[in-house]
Amino acid sequence: MNRTAIFSEIIEHIQALKSGVSSEIEALRASFENDTKSSAGDKYETSREMTQQEIAKLELSLRQKQEQLTLLEHHKNLTDTNRIQSGSILSTNAGIFVLGISFGRLELKNYTVFGLGKEAPLSLLFLRSTAGSEVFLNGRTYLISEVH
Repeated sequence: MNRTAIFSEIIEHIQALKSGVSSEIEALRASFENDTKSSAGDKYETSREMTQQEIAKLELSLRQKQEQLTLLEHHKNLTDTNRIQSGSILSTNAGIFVLGISFGRLELKNYTVFGLGKEAPLSLLFLRSTAGSEVFLNGRTYLISEVH
């Protein structure tokens, strides 16, 4: 398993998502600016408010994607891969996990990877473990075979 390749693929995926969100924001702003007031004033104001709320929601998503990219870039060059820490990639019997960065399930070219935030219950259990140990959560056993 190539740590650098996995991080590069994840970064590429998050950047594509970020780009998509940026495009949506631009389209909504253009629509908002070009919207003309109709004779039904309340309808117009409601439409504008809904557009503003959607833009705010997308801007939050954009900030989250940027935070994920910042964390990924920071963790990509982790040098101490012998101990489990934020930024570690774990190979387990249940799949591959990246600790400290929450992005859910991601299908990469050669792997399915799960991003676990640093406060996720499973992440907290992994952080107290070592390669070769078992972690138990919700009736499921996770055997950590490798740390990258």
